[in-house]
Amino acid sequence: MNKNTILLASVALIILLAVCFFSLFESYTEEQTTGWHESARRNPFLAAEKYLNSYGVNISSSFGLQKLFPLNDLDTLFISSRGNIISDSQESKLIDWVNQGGHLIYTPTDFTTSQESTYLLDWLEVEHLFNGYDEELDEPFEASETEEIPKGALEEQLNTEPTDGEMYQEKLTRFTTGDGVDLTISFNDYYRLTHPSIDNPDYQNRAGISLTQYVSSDNDIHLMEFSVGQGRITLITDDEIWQNTEIDLHDNAYLLSTLTKNSQVLRLIIGSDMPSLWILFWRHASELLISMSVLLVLWLCHVARRFTPAKEPPEMHRRSQGEHIHAIAQYHWQQGDPLALLDELREKVQRMAEVKITGFVRLDQSNRFKALSEISKIDPNKLLDAFFIDPKDESTFTQVTRHLQCLETLLRQR
Repeated sequence: MNKNTILLASVALIILLAVCFFSLFESYTEEQTTGWHESARRNPFLAAEKYLNSYGVNISSSFGLQKLFPLNDLDTLFISSRGNIISDSQESKLIDWVNQGGHLIYTPTDFTTSQESTYLLDWLEVEHLFNGYDEELDEPFEASETEEIPKGALEEQLNTEPTDGEMYQEKLTRFTTGDGVDLTISFNDYYRLTHPSIDNPDYQNRAGISLTQYVSSDNDIHLMEFSVGQGRITLITDDEIWQNTEIDLHDNAYLLSTLTKNSQVLRLIIGSDMPSLWILFWRHASELLISMSVLLVLWLCHVARRFTPAKEPPEMHRRSQGEHIHAIAQYHWQQGDPLALLDELREKVQRMAEVKITGFVRLDQSNRFKALSEISKIDPNKLLDAFFIDPKDESTFTQVTRHLQCLETLLRQR
């Protein structure tokens, strides 16, 4: 088989494999849901921003109201329930801006257990109330043991109960705008707004403030608009209708475009611009932070290794009696007064022997040293030298002192 045949066979095999691959395998596209984008998780009104941008509105969102002052360049300001006003001075600046022609869209905080109002709501004489959970328990059809169930009674009861879709439709708010447009809005029916002029048409509002319109559902008011000076303030019970998850439901998006149709510059406050914990610590307890930092540095220097290797601690042990005697003898020898120590020690041993050894006084000198040798197991001649010779060098002095110390210890123990 020549090279050309092998080459042709290889090409034919490759072509055959390619034809089989494209005949048996099919490519397809699969989409996987990865959840909300980071920008949508940070900004719940991102969809509302893009929606109003499509109408040419210059809109942006920010955290905190303080960064926007002064508000002269804004047409409309929307403050969500997450970015509520945090000081009375900011609310006063907002009211001044509205009096000059600004439009404020404001959502009060969700009061779940309290009915307190903010300064702005008190100024408008509006209450933001919590309705609570209205749960109606349906009593099932019951019959006694002797009573027969009417024919078709159970089917009739099941047919008259509202379905989930019908109950949801009953909670929707339907109203007609000033332009004659019918709108359906999915307001949260847990909250409502109240104002004295609604129940009392003769109520006198504050100077420069008038309630121009409101939107209600089953006697619950979810939206109010006030004329304040040259501007207006719009209050809504909840801003979830304009968040990313619900703005596409019903006419929620159209209501937002209706409220902002005359606005060119709009800003959204989607959260509070609270300083971090470290900034608050530095602002209110800078001295404490500095002192704690200095103490930390000093403690690290104390426990850390120095520039040189760590010094091993000295071994602590007690020296033996012989070493102790040698050290004492060496000290007295270096001081140049060894004989005075020996004389005192000899007299002390002599007195102890006379007291401890019976008949020691009546013995002659040789028998005395024999008696001391029996007690100490030391040669009598060495004991004789210990009592009578004058040492000429340090080693002799040490040996004499050791013998006398040994005798003193043994006599003391008798």
